Amino acid sequence: MSPTQRSKAKLEKDGYTVCIVEKWIERIKCRKDAFGFGDLLAVKVGQIGATLVQTTTGSHSADRITKIRGIAAAGIWLAAGNRIVVHGWRKVGARGKRKVWECREVEVNFETDDTTESRTAGETVGRDPVPADACA
Repeated sequence: MSPTQRSKAKLEKDGYTVCIVEKWIERIKCRKDAFGFGDLLAVKVGQIGATLVQTTTGSHSADRITKIRGIAAAGIWLAAGNRIVVHGWRKVGARGKRKVWECREVEVNFETDDTTESRTAGETVGRDPVPADACA
């Protein structure tokens, strides 16, 4: 299961309606993110604005945050009352024990250099709760 599919499943479990907005462009063999940084678009009843999620492996989260802060459209997205969140996925668990996926969630903020971070233990490795074509 890809980081995008893991994030989609996590967000849906948290009550969001989610759509994959990252697209594969076959003729140029390239992925295109919404506004240059969004893989998933998520909305939730009771939450003002929409959330664009950049999903990646845990070791690339900081790179993605730096990239997003350099994109003018990201500032406009936030100024319009929306959110940007980076999900960094990694396997965790004691040596010799069953590993689980953990999501490090960082909310991107342009006003200061601070970010809001949380960690959530994800599903166990090998589960695939969301079909690959769920939001095609």
